[in-house]
Amino acid sequence: MALPYQMRASMKYLIPLSAVMLLLAIMGFTGVPNVIWGPDSPVFTSTRQWTTGEHLLNWRLRNAPLWLYQGLHAAPAITWSLLMPLQHIDRFRQYWPTFHRRNGYVVLSISLLLSMTGYLMIGKRVAHTHENIFHFHNLSGLLPIGWPSFELSLICWGPIYLYSLFRTIQTAKTKDIATHRKWAVTHTISAYAISLERVSLGVIYIAGWALAIFPKNAVHRFLRIEDTISAKASLELDTFALANIMGFSIAIWWAVNEWRRAQQSTTSWGASFIAILVSRAKISSPTLALDLFANMYLAGTVKFGGGPVFIPLLRSCLVDPGWAYSRDFLIGFPGPISHFAVFLGAPALRTTSYPTFLGAFLGGLGIFFPGISLARQTR
Repeated sequence: MALPYQMRASMKYLIPLSAVMLLLAIMGFTGVPNVIWGPDSPVFTSTRQWTTGEHLLNWRLRNAPLWLYQGLHAAPAITWSLLMPLQHIDRFRQYWPTFHRRNGYVVLSISLLLSMTGYLMIGKRVAHTHENIFHFHNLSGLLPIGWPSFELSLICWGPIYLYSLFRTIQTAKTKDIATHRKWAVTHTISAYAISLERVSLGVIYIAGWALAIFPKNAVHRFLRIEDTISAKASLELDTFALANIMGFSIAIWWAVNEWRRAQQSTTSWGASFIAILVSRAKISSPTLALDLFANMYLAGTVKFGGGPVFIPLLRSCLVDPGWAYSRDFLIGFPGPISHFAVFLGAPALRTTSYPTFLGAFLGGLGIFFPGISLARQTR
């Protein structure tokens, strides 16, 4: 049976993003090397603090309560990074459903914990954000437009994250598998927005090192800053908030694209199915070739499985209308059922001016096209 596209979080995205989150969670215990992110590193190549110039993660290790930062945030983030991708492996869902269900509840519980501890760290003033929550950054006036502070953007993201978490749990309990999968993918994407923010920050670091090729005085003159730790930290606070907006924007695009593909695949497949049947009904004298293709397309759409289940359907599509003899049907059987449809398509057109190989082609196309379309949509 041809089914619509199912939303999915591709492993080619989840594994690299999990690796990023895992690395940064480990740095929550080890800190970052000062060789790369020291106080004197070029502007935009670090996320330094105003006074000491040390990297955010090193400063947080000294100032944040370790029970909160390491015990309830970094350590659970390591576990989450390892377990979340497993929820989106088809083989785990198919062969180990109990593990999938239990692992899902563990992952969702950690998701809730990470959101709570993240907001708690903001409350304890150990997050890297502007002291004024409603401040808009614009690289100290270099840009005509601004973007909200890290704290404000994170608070605005919270409802999306928490609602998708709630709907994922709700649909799992009601065993609404199709809807559950949509919300599980949506929540996964909303959670990986943090990894996307870190990737965006890494891109800004790379741009900073590229900028460091030019003379320092020329760069500082262009950016209108002095060669001080506080001046660099001020601009890097702007880019840190910008990276957050970039991460959230990518996550929104990702989620919307998945929802749109699911909707479009259902609509496009339904439209093609209706168009073929309506065309045959509206044409006063449809050709046998069109009738053959429409019948085989219908068979390829509604069939589920194969083998003996498919035999009566093929007989009603070809023998009952008189397009093929019972003898032809028996000659082609037994054999691969879908190939059997190709074999029977040839004699169906022998009484027309069309070549018989066209009947074989139309029979194969009608049978295989719905499945090929499904496979292409679900890649």
